[in-house]
Amino acid sequence: MPHPEKSQLSDEEVVQQVIANKDTALFGLLYDRYADKVFAKCVSFAHDRQQAEDLAHDVFLKVYLKLGEFRFEAKFSTWLYSVTYHECVEYVRKRKKTSKDQEEYGAEQEYAESADSEVAMLELKIEQLKQLLEKISPEEKALLLMKYQDGLSIEELMEHTQLGESAVKMRLKRTREKVVALSRTLTIISIMIAIYWLFIVLQ
Repeated sequence: MPHPEKSQLSDEEVVQQVIANKDTALFGLLYDRYADKVFAKCVSFAHDRQQAEDLAHDVFLKVYLKLGEFRFEAKFSTWLYSVTYHECVEYVRKRKKTSKDQEEYGAEQEYAESADSEVAMLELKIEQLKQLLEKISPEEKALLLMKYQDGLSIEELMEHTQLGESAVKMRLKRTREKVVALSRTLTIISIMIAIYWLFIVLQ
């Protein structure tokens, strides 16, 4: 267990000491700080507690092994979440390859309506949004979660995606529009089903 005084260190200070001293016990301090958050993100992709736990363990192992690559200009949490989403996306890709029955993701599509897409997306119910996130590609899902759940800035998204500012903004815009368009489609389908069952009951 890390020394009590070291618990007051910032994430970046902990990283420096772990790198300098190869201190695996001190790395446990970072694990304690972020294990729950990383696990929650893994659950949103794995949908199975055991698999999510395994995925989270893989994330922290990857983080420890790549700790020397961390650039101190960014926050450790930003880098950690970047690694987390990358591992989650890779997990989904591998799962898709081994499951022929799983629906394919990632269809790129243009939508005409865009002016109010961000406002409309934010107004969606949480449960509905969770369902909709399963209907877009894992890369798109990760992008939205980084932006709206983790609060990453455009600059931080640029660093994670290795894209320019205009490309990041365009990808966000198109992904928001896709989610909003899907929500409208699901709403129409729900209404049609409700009308159908109402018709059956009234017969």
